Amino acid sequence: MTQEEFQQEAGRLRPRLLQVAQGYLHNVADSEDAVQTVLERLWQMVDNVRKPMDGLALVLLRHHCVDVVRQKIPTQSALRRTDASLPLLRLRRTWRQECHHPRLYGG
Repeated sequence: MTQEEFQQEAGRLRPRLLQVAQGYLHNVADSEDAVQTVLERLWQMVDNVRKPMDGLALVLLRHHCVDVVRQKIPTQSALRRTDASLPLLRLRRTWRQECHHPRLYGG
């Protein structure tokens, strides 16, 4: 894929990737960072990528967003240091609901 073809594909995909990222992250700034990271990864693989790159871009984005969400969940060691277990449970429940959203997974 040439540089011009990549730029066209990236320009075409960017709005859709932003929409998907906002669905996972619920934050515009984090979503834009995630899309930029995915486009950078795709650019690094430009010699091996073929058009259309929608599928690969969406898989990379989903994995990156899950990593970002996991980083926001407090660890067990952080839970032991604080007595704030109720907000942690609420955060985990919210994260599970986001990951198993019926619109995304049909259930």
